[in-house]
Amino acid sequence: MMPTKFDYLKRVLTCNQQKKGFKLLCGTLLLLFTGICALAQNTTSSLAVKLEDETEAFSLLKKAAGMPEDTNRVNLLIKAAHIYWHQRTADNHGVDSCYLYAKQAYALSLKINYVTGRSEAAFLLCKVYTKKNTVEPALILARKAYGELRARLLLSIAEHYAFDFEPGQKEFVLAVPLIDEARRTARASRSDLWQDECSILTGKYQLKLGNVSNAKAAFMEVVNAAHRQKNYAREANGWSMLGNRMPEDDSTFRNNIYYHEQAVKYYLLAGQKKDAAYSLRDLAIVNGNYNQSDSSEQQLLRCVSLLKSVNERISIMTYTTLADFYRINGKYDKALAYAFEALNVKNDNQLNKLNTYIVLGRIYHLLKSYPEALKYYTIVFNYARGKNWPYQYSLATDIAHVTAESGEPQKALNFLSGFNKTSPPVLANFKQLVAATFADIYNQIGDYKKAESFYLKMLSYNAAVIAENKKNLDRINTTLSGAAGYYTIGKFYIQRKEYKKAKGYLLQSLQSQQYIDAEQKIDTDHLLFKADSALGNYLSAIRHFERQKTLYDSVNSVAKSRQISELNLKYETAKRLKDIKDLQNNQLIQKAKLQRADFIRNIILGGAVMFLLLALLAYNGYRSKKKANVKITAQREEIRLQYQTLQQLLAEKDNFIKEKDWLLKEIHHRVKNNLQIVMSLLSTQSAYLQNDDAIEAILESENRVQSIALIHQKLYNSDNLASISMPDYTADLILQLSRAFDTPARKIKILYNIEDIFIDLSQAVPLGLVLNEAITNSIKYAFGPAGGEISVTFKRTNPGLALLSVADNGKGLPPDFNISSTNSLGMEMMQGLSKQLKGTIRIETRSGTLIQMEFELMPTLQKFVSA
Repeated sequence: MMPTKFDYLKRVLTCNQQKKGFKLLCGTLLLLFTGICALAQNTTSSLAVKLEDETEAFSLLKKAAGMPEDTNRVNLLIKAAHIYWHQRTADNHGVDSCYLYAKQAYALSLKINYVTGRSEAAFLLCKVYTKKNTVEPALILARKAYGELRARLLLSIAEHYAFDFEPGQKEFVLAVPLIDEARRTARASRSDLWQDECSILTGKYQLKLGNVSNAKAAFMEVVNAAHRQKNYAREANGWSMLGNRMPEDDSTFRNNIYYHEQAVKYYLLAGQKKDAAYSLRDLAIVNGNYNQSDSSEQQLLRCVSLLKSVNERISIMTYTTLADFYRINGKYDKALAYAFEALNVKNDNQLNKLNTYIVLGRIYHLLKSYPEALKYYTIVFNYARGKNWPYQYSLATDIAHVTAESGEPQKALNFLSGFNKTSPPVLANFKQLVAATFADIYNQIGDYKKAESFYLKMLSYNAAVIAENKKNLDRINTTLSGAAGYYTIGKFYIQRKEYKKAKGYLLQSLQSQQYIDAEQKIDTDHLLFKADSALGNYLSAIRHFERQKTLYDSVNSVAKSRQISELNLKYETAKRLKDIKDLQNNQLIQKAKLQRADFIRNIILGGAVMFLLLALLAYNGYRSKKKANVKITAQREEIRLQYQTLQQLLAEKDNFIKEKDWLLKEIHHRVKNNLQIVMSLLSTQSAYLQNDDAIEAILESENRVQSIALIHQKLYNSDNLASISMPDYTADLILQLSRAFDTPARKIKILYNIEDIFIDLSQAVPLGLVLNEAITNSIKYAFGPAGGEISVTFKRTNPGLALLSVADNGKGLPPDFNISSTNSLGMEMMQGLSKQLKGTIRIETRSGTLIQMEFELMPTLQKFVSA
């Protein structure tokens, strides 16, 4: 079997996806102007398209089709686009669907001025354009954007040039000016998140050029900036990026160990135990790659312990990592146990199961269970081939090895030759792997000349593979350039009895810090024992024999103990039977002549008694078994009845919960309808009034009622019946007020910056009324014919406290204005509502009017506040 590098499959099948995305940090304002109304909102997204839990987009689209044109519909369209993006194939199936629904979400967001939706839709459109290599529309989107969104779109285009082209191609260098422009934009917006992302992409770009020192300097910009700020979480992310991205070989792996250790340290200082656990897993992988098995095992078990301490579910990838660790250390029982645990994990990313299938294939391969190994390899190979993933080459060689070792080398040769012809590898890693596999197959067939030529061809790729791994953005690292390649050709020369050549290559394989698995180490010492014996180096041969025996005994200690116990048991049993038989023979010889008749009589009587006893025992056993069967049958019936009762209770509970949710939605729907009737009555009444003040009062009342009705509309359209999303509610409320007062005609722009906070229904109604009064006052009284701007912000100031601000750049309040002595109904309402929220309100003039209200969020709702 061709050995493969121990990498826990962290790099398999995820060419552009890391174990965990770089943590999202604080963002600042982005602006995206369209028409007269200007809206503003932060972005906290990354350069990766979100992977949704759902895998079926049709039901989401069906639900969206029955919704009004609001923020909920936009969110469902975006979620469907996310799903289609991750379902794309080599021939771009899925990309077109992603484009269609992202475009619909973008258009609807423009229509209702929903900034969050428009930002995510623009990012998805940009990803589709670059995927299809039509960059101009993506650049147009980026140039229209402002702030953080502009930086995000520019970096997305820069990624296209950096990842989809090679150094030397004219397109590759186009990434640099885009990164520089994104960096300037991020600095102007004071966005730590996007300055970090610019440094990270610069590091990846330098790695692809082969400039390792420049790449490290770029990644260290993130670490140093965070260290100056004493931002432990951000610094931990920077160290983790260094550990996962910097080249890893015999001369650098200790640096990578240090980076991961720093990541663990700072994640723990930041109180982020979950991320510390995953960095421990990264650290264990590096230690496992470089012969530090004890440290690796301790770190993996500590990773699991940390995750359990924060009630975090153990993921498929973590179990798979443990399985692969025990595989390479020869503990196949534990390896299989953890692999099956991985397959039992529910509601995880199903693509991660492909990694588990590969590990299972390798375990069964080592156990020589070839049909099982071939089954798992083939599942992943077919999937990778359909997606055109590079690791189809590694899987093709695995399939070829299994086929050859199961006794069909010619079939394996035909398969690999056909695959190599239709899909020739581009990367040196895979060229080397394919050459080595051809060599193994020709060796098994008996064509030793061709086998030797392919083994030498395998070694000829060493320098190219090492250089490729140093600048590889995606860590595609199989790797045969070190220990594995020398071991493979050394074994070939041992078989050819060319012991001197073989020994040189085998000794080179032991010089590398990397190793493959326990089987290879055992076999390497065994092969060196044979070589030294043949060459007359008997002391060296004895040392290799002792090392082989020690490692073999440690790997097979459990099986060996079991075999010894079984042999001891067989030996003792046989000895006792022999002693009994000898004693009986002696007695029979001595008494045969004198007591022959008595002996026969006793035998007959004894046989009769024995038969009677056996009959009694059999009857008693029958009676006992019958009673036991009756008892078991009764117990089974009782269990069945209890199970039915439990199922009925669970069904009643589910029906009760569904009925309760339905009734709550119905109540909100009826309240909203009743409020609509009130608004209709007010509107009808205003038609019969002549007094302008009365008409204006009616209009204000309509808007107040509408602000409450909007809350109930949000509740019955949402699955969350207890709280309101402030970004969605504010967007719809501003849209309603803009239409009611015709702000475009008045040349009034409304900007808003709303943090992603959920507000309880008991706080949402007074907060919505305050927001309605404040915006209405600014629209009505703040501006002259030239118009102006209104800015609405809502954010957290301290844990548990929220601040609402409504500011305009209008003519401001009179110098003698005093909120406590005013006789304005709107002002009195805002004072009363702030007291209801147990908050404080203040109004002042700052180049216009500023209204601020700070209040305490309900403690039970803190879990709904976005981090």
